[in-house]
Amino acid sequence: SAIYQQYCSACHGVDKNGGFASNLNDQVWTLGKGTIEDVMKITSDGNIPLKMPGWKSVLSDKQIQEVSSYILNTKESK
Repeated sequence: SAIYQQYCSACHGVDKNGGFASNLNDQVWTLGKGTIEDVMKITSDGNIPLKMPGWKSVLSDKQIQEVSSYILNTKESK
């Protein structure tokens, strides 16, 4: 998604394979259990100890839902 590419790819990689931050293509979750609610909360609020910024002041609720769905709907089965 364009939102992912603009706001997430610098840390999570263009192809979601990680880099500075977690790989988003596997089934391993550093935070939460990988539900849409978990991904939306982490995207919205961030996690300071992991240096994950919260995006709620930049992205609308609809955009947070869209990028969270993009992350979950394009994961690999492993």
